Amino acid sequence: MKVESRSSPAGNSGIGLATAKEFVSEGAFVYITGRRTAELESAVKELGPNAAGIAGDVAKLSDLDRVFERIKSEKNRLDILFVNAGMAKYAPLGEITEDLFDSIFAVNVKAVLFTVQKASH
Repeated sequence: MKVESRSSPAGNSGIGLATAKEFVSEGAFVYITGRRTAELESAVKELGPNAAGIAGDVAKLSDLDRVFERIKSEKNRLDILFVNAGMAKYAPLGEITEDLFDSIFAVNVKAVLFTVQKASH
């Protein structure tokens, strides 16, 4: 089975990083998340002193809990939530496995729902 994969970390690159830059330019303090520490640290450095990175996997509820616990302890509140993590993996219809399906839905559906839910508490 040949699987092609693309992913957009929450704030490390692409639309997420561009949005974080815009928020910082408007005077906001931003938190960005990502699974890959090196890319996360690079993005935070690029954003400057009004940004912090929190390493974690948005598809893991324990990581989401840690993200929101840190935000609450450091800033006490969250004004805006921009949910941007996403991934795409491709395989021929007859070769899609349960693991492939689960990995896509964990980030694109589960993570979005639980990120919004946990942010609202």
